[in-house]
Parts: sequence; structure tokens; C-alpha cells
Amino acid sequence: MHISREGQLVTLINVFETKPEQQQELIDTWVRFVESVMEGGPGKTAVVK
Repeated sequence: MHISREGQLVTLINVFETKPEQQQELIDTWVRFVESVMEGGPGKTAVVK
């Protein structure tokens, strides 16, 4: 994948702060949220854990 100003891609980077013991719960919750919002939507390329 190549990211450029001319392309029609959007890169979204989210930064969260959490306690180490809560990291997996945060990741799982965020992935479920993103998948529910993007379900069936055009252009979704990946959800990275």
C-alpha cells in the first residue's frame, strides 16, 4: 500500500493509554467497535491487533 496526498486513502491512528493488565480488553473492545462501524462498508482494508 502506498500512502500519498493524491491517493484516496485515509490512515487513522488511534493512541490509547491504559494499564498493562487492561490492554487486551481495550484492544478487543476497539476491534469490535471498528468492525461494527465498518461492517459491509467500502474501503476497509484491515483491523490490526
